[in-house]
Amino acid sequence: MIIISPININGDIHVPMKEQIFSVVFSILLLLSACIIFSPTQFLPVAKAEVGGPVLGEDSHENLTGDWKINASDTRYYGNRTINLTGNLTVYGNLTLQNVTLRFNSTYDGHHGIYVKSGGSLVIRDNDGDRNTTGDGCNITAVNASNAFVFQVKNGSSFRMNNSELHYCGYEFGEHGETAGLWINANNTVIEGNNITNSVNGVVLYQVNNCSVKWSLLSECKGKNGVSWTQGLPGEVGSGVYLLEVENCTMMENCVKNVEGGYGGWSFGGRLSGGAGGVGAGIYLQASKNNNITSNNVDSVIGAPGGRAGQNGPGGEGGIGAGIYLRASANNNIKFTNISNVMGGKGGNGKHAGPDGADNLGYGIYINEDSLDNQIDPLNTLNGDNILYYYGINTPTTIENYNLSNKSNPTNYGEIVLIRCSNFTVRNNTMANFIGVSGATGESIWVTGGAGGFAGGIYLESSNSNALTSNIIDSITGGEGGTAAWSGSGGAGRSAGGISLINSKANNISLNIVRNVDGGGTNKFPSDLAVFKSPCRW
Repeated sequence: MIIISPININGDIHVPMKEQIFSVVFSILLLLSACIIFSPTQFLPVAKAEVGGPVLGEDSHENLTGDWKINASDTRYYGNRTINLTGNLTVYGNLTLQNVTLRFNSTYDGHHGIYVKSGGSLVIRDNDGDRNTTGDGCNITAVNASNAFVFQVKNGSSFRMNNSELHYCGYEFGEHGETAGLWINANNTVIEGNNITNSVNGVVLYQVNNCSVKWSLLSECKGKNGVSWTQGLPGEVGSGVYLLEVENCTMMENCVKNVEGGYGGWSFGGRLSGGAGGVGAGIYLQASKNNNITSNNVDSVIGAPGGRAGQNGPGGEGGIGAGIYLRASANNNIKFTNISNVMGGKGGNGKHAGPDGADNLGYGIYINEDSLDNQIDPLNTLNGDNILYYYGINTPTTIENYNLSNKSNPTNYGEIVLIRCSNFTVRNNTMANFIGVSGATGESIWVTGGAGGFAGGIYLESSNSNALTSNIIDSITGGEGGTAAWSGSGGAGRSAGGISLINSKANNISLNIVRNVDGGGTNKFPSDLAVFKSPCRW
């Protein structure tokens, strides 16, 4: 800064007024320039790694060795660049990435990752905020697709991801899904318009409220394979979105496709079974309630094959495939979801005298016995067939003129399901080609195989005062019993019913046509050591 003041040397020396004005203006301009350059409110284009690490420069491409830490006092913005990171990104402060490619260079699964800590904020976004434009969002990925990284958003932090990509994140479920994919443990998280691929569970929400996953593609998700050991271990769940102890969250207008459970592990122990194939599910809910799941598309979901048996042991049963899987979950609202191409896994091979494990099936919505209380809109579909499941509805309702004849299973209970319902009229519908769930394999010596699942054309449980008339029900088959272990008993084949009434009364049933209804078969370990599957039906 220039300082202007009069100086007396043996008399007065005066600076002319014009020069004073010029000097003052010049000084002000210098001060303004310094403020602009060093203002703490500006987004800073560079940041240091943890102490001792390198500095991110102004170039469009950086290689960062070591951990990169955003301190609690930091606010950082990066745009339009590529960063190769050999280390972890840990966010305690505020970080925004816009049109950034971030590539993790790891040497094994879980070696490096992103950790958003309590009090931290991470925003991942595109340039224009329009999900219909491409090429301007962030891309978070791995240098080597064989070495997946971790992405954890912790409780008390803030996270938003818009119109960007995430690939090769997650490699196993862990205790609470924390290493399975994009793991969210922070309330009010927003994930919108993203492309998330190549994980175990694309997005895992854990113990959160008021989060949303919208307008996103979640694909190429596969559960971790079971460990092959003395006893083959089961494969893990593969899913596009996994909700674990979650409330009041929204899954809307997502596309989930190409999902598979983890393969059952092989057994190397004598007379022991292969592991069960893992469940494949588009959306998997566990201990979750009051969530809104609407207008999603789920395509190509497969339960995994069971593992191969040890010496003279049975193969593991195949995994269940489900568009939506409900476990210990209630009061969720599921509507307008289109599900297609869902298949169960094949049973694993028995070895030598051991029988193969039971093949399993695919279901539009799989509902555990602890998850009956959910609202499932009749406009949900599986391969074009409506999914007609009603719980706790007692107002007059008519179900008529549906043709549910595709070789697909809308739910695991039957084609039309009424639980705790009354005052329904079910008439002039056609239902065919339903098969119940197959039972589990007996794992070790003397263990009985699991029972198959019940099958119903029209299934009523605790439902009274309904009218069922002029329906056609054809080809309903109970679930096959699970394969027995060495010297064990085969699992019971489950019964089937064209019209099934469980704890239900005062229903008017007339003029229905029921044919080709069979119970499931029983699989057991044969005493003559020949591979045997009973053809019996009852």
